[in-house]
Amino acid sequence: MRPVRITRVATAIAQHVAPPLRLAQDRREPAMSDAIEGDTILDATGLLCPLPVLKARRALRAVPAGGILLVLATDPGAVKDFEHFCATTGCELTERSEEAGGVLRFRLKKPG
Repeated sequence: MRPVRITRVATAIAQHVAPPLRLAQDRREPAMSDAIEGDTILDATGLLCPLPVLKARRALRAVPAGGILLVLATDPGAVKDFEHFCATTGCELTERSEEAGGVLRFRLKKPG
């Protein structure tokens, strides 16, 4: 199963309200077969720069210190964005890979 996709961004922006994050861990069934139990998964596929990094920064607030955030993105610019994000925030980029269909996976470890 694919993780929950963040939606209603255009509507929320039009209303000047931050859209709620929909994280895959909120669902009852497993989001990805290869995600490690306890990982928080953020599906940012279809979002363009800088939204994947901004959504990841927001999602990291809910992740405990030392926890893992798995981000899925399709924007090719996300590779450099997440490298820079980790260099400036202290997060550790423990995995960077590409799946079939051009989906990029970033596993970020929150400092602490």
